[in-house]
Amino acid sequence: MTRHRFEPARLLLGLLLLGAGLAHVLDASGALDLPTALLPTLVPAALALGALAGLAVFLVRRGRCGEDRRADRRTASAPGAAPEPGPEDGAPPGTGREPDPPPAPEFPLEELRRGYERSRGPHPD
Repeated sequence: MTRHRFEPARLLLGLLLLGAGLAHVLDASGALDLPTALLPTLVPAALALGALAGLAVFLVRRGRCGEDRRADRRTASAPGAAPEPGPEDGAPPGTGREPDPPPAPEFPLEELRRGYERSRGPHPD
């Protein structure tokens, strides 16, 4: 299984919805006596808290990424740093980006159409 990044907002939302479901089950079984007005508000409240957590994670990750970019710019302009890619690398000079990959080969559409026509057999018209 491939690794993926941790999503704290999804974890929080799952735990909150699990708690809301558990509260509904306990209230229905009589083990817990919750006010009737509280039960319908549990799911929207869980969704709102999950959205706030997702927004917070987004802002933190965006801020970290921005710090990395600023640090990269500072180190690239420092003396003794690696030169920026230039025209010989395929990137426009002074852009600081990687050169463009080579173009993809043409897709053989006509060959595919002929193979498809052969697989269908002769036309009845």
